[in-house]
Amino acid sequence: MEPFVAIDFETANSSRASACEWGFSFWEAGSMVRSSASLVQPPAPFDYFDPFNVTLHGISEVHVADAPSFKELLEGSYESLKGLPVVAHNAGFDMSVIRKTCDLLEIPYPEIDYYCTLVLARKSFADDPDVVSFKLENLVKLIGVDWNQQHRAEGDATAAGHLATFLLEKHRAASLGELAEILGVTPGRMGDGLDRRCQSRNNSSAPLGAEELKRRSEVLRQFEGIEQWDPSGDFYEKHVKLTGSFSRIKADYEAALIECGGIPQDKVTRKTDFIVEGAQSTAQELAGGSAAQKKARELKAGGQVIEVLDEVEFMRLLSS
Repeated sequence: MEPFVAIDFETANSSRASACEWGFSFWEAGSMVRSSASLVQPPAPFDYFDPFNVTLHGISEVHVADAPSFKELLEGSYESLKGLPVVAHNAGFDMSVIRKTCDLLEIPYPEIDYYCTLVLARKSFADDPDVVSFKLENLVKLIGVDWNQQHRAEGDATAAGHLATFLLEKHRAASLGELAEILGVTPGRMGDGLDRRCQSRNNSSAPLGAEELKRRSEVLRQFEGIEQWDPSGDFYEKHVKLTGSFSRIKADYEAALIECGGIPQDKVTRKTDFIVEGAQSTAQELAGGSAAQKKARELKAGGQVIEVLDEVEFMRLLSS
């Protein structure tokens, strides 16, 4: 089985140029050979820590006081990454961290071929009516991996590596490229000033031109408490129901969806593509599954393509 490296970033705030931790997990012949993480000093002006992010990962200004800069870490890590395919769960988010930070610091993008375990898992479990949440934590539990380190970079990178290995074995693929070919997924590619997204080949989202991307980014930046949103293809022409309480104003999320080409819904219907759950879902999930997840399973069993997201997943997909 081809070697690969799984990565994950944690950010200090809503800006993608605010990496505060970078995790790595290296895999050979289907086994992890080593993993590590490094704290990162976010570059100015995005070197502040939002309480929402700190609540997720527990990293604050104190922890990164003596940490290397992103540029130092990228230069020190690039030889280890060079030539290896890279994996991440919701790779669009992690690659946008690299892209946005390189743009801010005016340094070249690293040359990376990458794959997204979220995209690959969606294709692999497309016909399984019991799988409606593709959160990394839920998927690794589904495949029998004992893991409780979500929202720290090394743990998340390791979990993404476990998931990638499971999918390789499930589909009897010798490499991530072969796995992508089997599942109908186009690999991502970063380098030469470009970042081509890893996505399903049957993704019907119309590509947006540079002017339209710029316009939407400018609009999305106006929403209260939201900085540097990038339009994402995940919600283009998709029907989305937001349910429960959120850390930010729900109307802002609905407006952001519209600007990204999404269609907010008042209720779950047979047109619904995504259900986004607020804070109440955690307790319900522990009690055997939220009402939204149960409804989604029923609809998926009837042939509907539907997925349940939590607020963090939604934010990352919206801004990847």
